[in-house]
Amino acid sequence: MWALFEALRHCNQLNAKLIPTQHSIALAGGVLNVGKSDKDLDLVLYPHNDITADYVPALQMIREHFDAEMRIFNFEMENHKLVFELKTSDGRRIDVFIPNKTRAQRTEQTPNVHGGQSYA
Repeated sequence: MWALFEALRHCNQLNAKLIPTQHSIALAGGVLNVGKSDKDLDLVLYPHNDITADYVPALQMIREHFDAEMRIFNFEMENHKLVFELKTSDGRRIDVFIPNKTRAQRTEQTPNVHGGQSYA
């Protein structure tokens, strides 16, 4: 289970770590709206100023922060949202949403994110 106090602590820690990447993280989903979630922790990764900023270093920092395995959901969505699912060593799930990426940006950047690692 993810609780609001834990999610806020992670967001604060991550935002400090993400400064050099020119990105920030925001809490979303059930943990934000209800205060807890048995399903997952939803986070939104967004650039500070430049929407074309490379999100790969920021995503790697998030993965390392949670010491998690990562799987990419490269969906074709109307709003051009890219979704990454992370799974922590204790089996908890984290979904990282990256909004407003064009198809060309997703195609160009996505292969560099996980280095071929994924979980079953």
